[in-house]
Amino acid sequence: MMKRLIPFIAALLILCGSAYAETQKVTGIDQPQQAMGMPWFTGTQTVGKVSGQTASTASECGTYELLCENFENVGTPTGWLGLVNSYDFVNTTAPLRGSKSLKLICGNSCSVLGSVQAPSFTAQNTVYGHFMVQFNGSTVYGSPDIVAVYNSTTLLAHAWLNYDNTIGIRHGLGTPAYTPAINFGTTYHFYWKYSKGTGSNGILQIWLGTSKDRASATLTASCPDGTATAQADNIRHTYGGGDATCFTYIDQDYISATEFTTVP
Repeated sequence: MMKRLIPFIAALLILCGSAYAETQKVTGIDQPQQAMGMPWFTGTQTVGKVSGQTASTASECGTYELLCENFENVGTPTGWLGLVNSYDFVNTTAPLRGSKSLKLICGNSCSVLGSVQAPSFTAQNTVYGHFMVQFNGSTVYGSPDIVAVYNSTTLLAHAWLNYDNTIGIRHGLGTPAYTPAINFGTTYHFYWKYSKGTGSNGILQIWLGTSKDRASATLTASCPDGTATAQADNIRHTYGGGDATCFTYIDQDYISATEFTTVP
């Protein structure tokens, strides 16, 4: 009797092992170690927040538990939404990092600004973010939001590109603040911090520089009297360039509840 059960038990173990490996997959990530039941990620993993990785970048995501997107996808990244046309999640023309970058385009003579929304994450009182960005063009159109922080569909804070090429920031109805002018065609590491307030003490800060280290940022702004009192749970990017021939690249989009001051 036992001899007849052995082949059945072996087949059952193989089937269960295959099912386990299948449940460990995360869309867009090449991670052969998961087939062996080994973690590729330390921290809280949420499918949809971590996507668009190559084998070499997947290990980065343990630090950025709320969002880790490198746009190395074959299509739209898991959980992302294209809110307005004129965007390309897998542009290969001039990637800022790796082989692809998100490209936001000014379409229809700039009557349509490309806009995308990242997957929502667990609501946080304070979040820290980073993305690489390059503006291409010469004439700013419409002061679109480079990054906007939301609670569901409610705007909490945002950073936008002004007509004079400075970047403005505002937290709720707090006092706006501005950086010196950016240079079109330059790739920046854009760090940001959002903290909800209790009436007039919310914080929005940004740091931009050509170095991957926040301490080397040369363009900064701080809004310390923000009025938004809600937790953050998603962000959006909108085209931030000039006329209909202009566009913006974005890459290495990370968010964490823990402060970080450098990226890989």
